[in-house]
Amino acid sequence: MTPRKRLLIVTNRFHPQVGGAEFNIFQQALALSEHFDVDVFTPLRERNPRHERVESISITRGFNFRNLSRTYPDLGTETFCPGVFFKTLLGGYDVIHCFPSLNRNNIMTLIAAKMRGVPIFMSMFDLDDYASLLEEGVPLHRIFENQVNMAEKWRVFFRRFAAIFTISSRETANIKTVNENAFLSTVPILIDEYDATVDVAEFKTCHGVRPHVPLILCLGRVAKLKGQDVLIKTLPRLREQTKEFQLLIVGRTDHEPEYFAELQTLVEKEALQSQVTFTGVVPREDVIAALKACDVHVLPVRFMNSGAVVIESWAARKPVLHSDAIDPCYVIEGENGLTFKSEDTEDLCDKLASMLDNPQLCADMGANGRRLVEERFLYSHLIQRYMEAYRVHGGVDC
Repeated sequence: MTPRKRLLIVTNRFHPQVGGAEFNIFQQALALSEHFDVDVFTPLRERNPRHERVESISITRGFNFRNLSRTYPDLGTETFCPGVFFKTLLGGYDVIHCFPSLNRNNIMTLIAAKMRGVPIFMSMFDLDDYASLLEEGVPLHRIFENQVNMAEKWRVFFRRFAAIFTISSRETANIKTVNENAFLSTVPILIDEYDATVDVAEFKTCHGVRPHVPLILCLGRVAKLKGQDVLIKTLPRLREQTKEFQLLIVGRTDHEPEYFAELQTLVEKEALQSQVTFTGVVPREDVIAALKACDVHVLPVRFMNSGAVVIESWAARKPVLHSDAIDPCYVIEGENGLTFKSEDTEDLCDKLASMLDNPQLCADMGANGRRLVEERFLYSHLIQRYMEAYRVHGGVDC
């Protein structure tokens, strides 16, 4: 019997840390463990075991020398774990895959992998901390210009990865200038989660959604980057154009308190209290219920990479209406959703009114979106891309 190949995943956060990225990487590791013996190296973030096996994954948590005081939980973005160098160098791995960006640990992993002659790949979730930069007042066009320079600045490292996967078309193009094996990577979902039975009627009652009233959903933390103000400013005009509706804004409200206060003031000024509800943080099952309950999911974002929440909407068989600031855009106009010009309330209003006034169109677009998810956005599809890249660009017999 041929022994299984060994894969090392290096990431900055992992189980049991909870978050969208952490959950995604954990699921990718589980899926890859069907083909490899999978080890994961991650910084020690809490007082968890330094070595642990979770399901089919072996986890090593390295000491972070940026946390010499041993303060836990360690929530810092910057970490430095020399142990990853020696694990890569001495671990006998056949292939290595780094997440989610070019950082100190992944640079050490890259050096050790090259010393050993092991193919190394990277999945990048974001080239920049967009939210922080925008909060600091850096305009988007300046961020994008700097990223072109960033790719060139770090080319000595980027070009040495066998292949790099990114989650936006723009970042893929930037990385491709220094590494031709840069590929746009789909953001996968667990589709069974959206087929589970949830009590939509109870969810609506809990949040004051009236029966038979068209429901607009806006899912995501309340933040200027997410653009909830754009949607709320649209509602007075929408009220004049279409029948009755309600808006449910689902997500934490404590991230930008001043912005949330501005939204509340805007709702009161326009006398929208009976039509706009902020739920705050809700459990995951209520997120699924909200997606299933809505008639259309609106994403008025000023910027978003990957658009994973678009895929979630389609998994729940719901159409999306999102700004043209989402990259990449998977919407086929009129087939699985609509887009509008970012921050253009008139364009948003016209598109939203047309959807609310045509429930059959919404149902058809939601069904088309679901088919696209089943064809392109499952974990099995992403793992197939990885396996092909490991073979073609890494010479791994897998």
